[in-house]
Amino acid sequence: MTLSAIVQPKTQMMTDRSGFHGASRPAAGRRHHSPALDEPVGHDAGQNIARQRREKALAQEGELLRRLMDAVPDAIYVKDAESRFVLANLGLARLLGAAGPEELYGKTNLDFCPPDLARKSIADERALVESGQPLINREEPVIDARGEERWLLTSKAPVEIPGGIVGLVGIGRDITERKREEEQHRLGEARLQAILDNTTAVIYLKDLEGRFLLINRQFEELFHVTRAQVVHKTDYDLFPQAMADAFRVNDQRVLETRTPLEFEEVAPRDGEIRTYLSIKFPLWDRAGTPCAVCGISTDITERKRAETKLVEANSELVETNNELAKSEEALRKALADLRASHEQLKATQLQLIQAEKMESVGALAAGVAHEVKNPLQTILMGLAYLSKNIPDHDETITMVLTDMRDAVKRADAIVRDLLCLSAAKQLEIQAEDLNAVIQHSLVLVNFELTRSRISLAPELAADLPPIRLDKAKMEQVFINLFMNAIQAMPQGGILSVKTSARRLKETGRPDESLGCFHDGEVVVVVEIQDTGVGIREEKLPRIFEPFFTTKPTGLGTGLGLPVTKQIIDLHGGTIDIRPASQGGVRVTLMLNAENGG
Repeated sequence: MTLSAIVQPKTQMMTDRSGFHGASRPAAGRRHHSPALDEPVGHDAGQNIARQRREKALAQEGELLRRLMDAVPDAIYVKDAESRFVLANLGLARLLGAAGPEELYGKTNLDFCPPDLARKSIADERALVESGQPLINREEPVIDARGEERWLLTSKAPVEIPGGIVGLVGIGRDITERKREEEQHRLGEARLQAILDNTTAVIYLKDLEGRFLLINRQFEELFHVTRAQVVHKTDYDLFPQAMADAFRVNDQRVLETRTPLEFEEVAPRDGEIRTYLSIKFPLWDRAGTPCAVCGISTDITERKRAETKLVEANSELVETNNELAKSEEALRKALADLRASHEQLKATQLQLIQAEKMESVGALAAGVAHEVKNPLQTILMGLAYLSKNIPDHDETITMVLTDMRDAVKRADAIVRDLLCLSAAKQLEIQAEDLNAVIQHSLVLVNFELTRSRISLAPELAADLPPIRLDKAKMEQVFINLFMNAIQAMPQGGILSVKTSARRLKETGRPDESLGCFHDGEVVVVVEIQDTGVGIREEKLPRIFEPFFTTKPTGLGTGLGLPVTKQIIDLHGGTIDIRPASQGGVRVTLMLNAENGG
């Protein structure tokens, strides 16, 4: 038998056979008569009378139960094993926004509550029905008819008949205000304790008998005691009697006057007598009677000593101190200027050394490149001839010739880079659209991007001014930088390219990174960032040195970045390379836009 079959007939009987006061009334369309007057009372008639009496009593009991349930402000309900309401009171109906209890019957919490809260409640009820274990005094959130969150103190118990558990009965009491008060009380206590423990003042609370009720952390640290050792003790347990007498007298004055008072008090600390400025005031109970004394004491010993010294000092000493302070400040400024000059001198010296090194490498590169380039071309022509005349298509010979050709091409690439590094510094300058140069360079490396599974994230500003540059040289710069980024992401990643125009005073960059630029100049900034393996900090100072590379053997010549920097320098720009905050490398190029167009 289901819980609905048990409860609903009783509910129906309450509705059909009982009035508001529980009085029985005859069914419509039938004449009511007494079996005692119209016919003999036989066995069947006696059973009918007994059944009618039981039904009447049951209806009255049901009506009484309904009245009791509706009179209680708590939410009371009965659910079947599927968590459907089969009985409820007005308190629950009001809470869920139903017109009456009957509107709830056959429905679940999912019809009235947010899905997450409803599913949690239904899961708990299913577990209760399966285990038979009641849920007692559980605090549960619920959303009322106005959409506001409220809290119920809920108890649920299984309904069991001889055939097993068929549902559950529950009651929920609204404890929202209590929860709010508890939370406010908890927050208030936590804030108060935090304030007390983080102030430099000594704070304490005593009852009317002078027993400590509360102390803060500063009290513990200054007098080397713990709260457990102090609470319920008096001043006489902690301090010499003369001092304790003075403290007690001051406390009594506060209680007698019922106003805050200020005192200078002394107390021992680490073997010496210290002076404290104490503010003491009474605390009141709800009846308006003083119930405790709170004190806030600040150590003013050093201030008192300083005041004494100031009184004894004369104007000459004050003037001397001021002159010393000025001299010290001047000395500090001179030292700071000296340090700045020293750092600038070191930076200039390093730049001169690097420039000399680059000039030597360029001179060497020019001679080596011209001596090597022609023999390499001869070797390539010989390899091409041999490749066309391989006897019987020998695969081994073909593989050897291919390896030789790749090696020669690699050597030829190094020679070309050396020639570029040492070439005359004359550029074919004209006004160009920098975005178009970048886009063309990206087209040239598109195959490598696709093969390496690298996504492109361009942000090219539409309002860039024209830039005076050598288009071919700048394409070489971007191709070098793009290829470095691609080779740093062997497992794929994201290549970001962003352009913008701005005034230097808006960049927020340190002065040493401005290069030949000045505050207020308009510059075009190109930012290239990858998500690759990055560059270690200790290797950054050497990245522009010829033949220095962080790539695996066979992937880099060590000339790409030196050539790139030389081209940027020839354009009067700057290049900055550093690790990106999210991993990978960020390259920032700055070019002057004032002379564009």
